[in-house]
Amino acid sequence: MANLETIGPDVLSQPLNNNFAALNDDIVNVPHALYRNAIINGNFDIWQRGTNFTSPGYTADRWRANFGAGGSVTQQQFTLGQTDVPGEPRFFIRLIGKNPGANLLVQHIEDVRTLAGQTITISFWAKSSAPVSNIIVRLRQEFGSGGSSVVQIPGPNLSTTTNWQRYTATITIPSIAGKTLGTNHSLAFEIRKDNDDFTLDIAQVQICAGSVALPFQPRPLAVEEMLCRRYFERITNQNFLYIVGFEDALNSTFISTNVMFKVPKRATPTITISGGFYYRRSGSVHTVDNTGVTFVGVGREGFSLEYDLTKSGLTANPNAAAGFRFGSSNSYIDVDAEF
Repeated sequence: MANLETIGPDVLSQPLNNNFAALNDDIVNVPHALYRNAIINGNFDIWQRGTNFTSPGYTADRWRANFGAGGSVTQQQFTLGQTDVPGEPRFFIRLIGKNPGANLLVQHIEDVRTLAGQTITISFWAKSSAPVSNIIVRLRQEFGSGGSSVVQIPGPNLSTTTNWQRYTATITIPSIAGKTLGTNHSLAFEIRKDNDDFTLDIAQVQICAGSVALPFQPRPLAVEEMLCRRYFERITNQNFLYIVGFEDALNSTFISTNVMFKVPKRATPTITISGGFYYRRSGSVHTVDNTGVTFVGVGREGFSLEYDLTKSGLTANPNAAAGFRFGSSNSYIDVDAEF
């Protein structure tokens, strides 16, 4: 049997008070204490929608951005071996804000009950192209449609420099006693700087229970991908070259095929289609008219894709196998269950 190795100091050789401190150090730094961070994709590893955004909306997975005209959000890469931000992170997010405009990054943490009534500590790394002051860091308890009014939770105003620095803030989240829950309730975390021209870089965002700024511990990439796909999934030709189904024997104009999600969604999603597609039957390929595509029976685990064959000048061949083919890497189906 292999011997177990200690991951901290030899507590038996230390005074009692130091034993507790050493044990705390061991617990805090255990590599797989992975679910303490309420933020998903705080390491900015997952970018299903792309890596360069010039219009407000969702950017890196789980992160929605807003910015004034001419602003943007982009994925940026760390240089291998850099030591400014520990842990060899791969990416950080860059927000270019503009004046005038509401410039912000926000993540909605599912369920307003999350961390309610607790002390929490926020931590992240940041720098800017020039010194920036009065950056707002705050949270909101949003009780959803039909629920109680939003509760604003103020945090500190921060100032950044051109060098990476770690910023921390300890905040008490109010109790939700006496509140009413609606639909789509959440705890929103926001970094904001309105009506200013700036370039702000953010990395390793973390929100943990307690009053200690814990070291950032990324989850395994496979776990982070699954967590992100609970809220959004882009189906591309990397997922399916063909979505295979059967032509409908009961309807002479439709092909119908089922698509299952990789991860059940937070709620019933919105499905959209973009780019060129082809319909393949018996060796022949036909261009798809996207206006003939409908999504039926959409649920948390999948949907049925139906295509009106008359849009391609065809009629059905009952029970014949057929394929709905992605035309290129720019063709995709978006499954959106975000807030």
